Amino acid sequence: MRYLILGECGIINANGSCRNFGPSSHVSSIDINRWSRGEDTPIGCQLSFDGEMANESVQFQTSLGPRLPGSAASSALRESIKSNLTGWEITEKTHHVNGMVLTNIFATWNPGLGSTVILAAHYDTRGQAENDWNESRRDEPILGANDGASGVAVLLELAKHIPAMNLSHEITLFFTDGEDQGESLRTYALGS
Repeated sequence: MRYLILGECGIINANGSCRNFGPSSHVSSIDINRWSRGEDTPIGCQLSFDGEMANESVQFQTSLGPRLPGSAASSALRESIKSNLTGWEITEKTHHVNGMVLTNIFATWNPGLGSTVILAAHYDTRGQAENDWNESRRDEPILGANDGASGVAVLLELAKHIPAMNLSHEITLFFTDGEDQGESLRTYALGS
């Protein structure tokens, strides 16, 4: 991948030159930090990441309960993700890994145009909280607010802005299932 999309506004390629940021020809990490705090907004930048909406998305996702592969909560979340991506080309791919049925969602804007940028987040949650500080809860599934749900919320919020950015390349949002499954670090992400 050659580009990084910033939630605030614009595109920066891997060597730091930028597009959609006005007359600036180079972007430093200091500039990125200032923009992320709302300081020194790039010229012509009209996009604004809505953190409150992203938090509402996290609350909705966790209200579904644990999103284990094949569960009703997982299916409900997939339907919600797709319904929030109006105008995007949606593809679902189901596959089987280690006895689990996993479904990944690909949402594409500008299909076939220029190079491809892929942004990914997993939407599943762990089936057990084996590292919970409270040992009595280590066999319980987790809700994944600051894990799967937060990444999905960010992608859904970015998806609202990408169409207005007049990009000259394809953007694919990849919502992956099965990233949080497995019994050890060796077996995590096998379904992704």
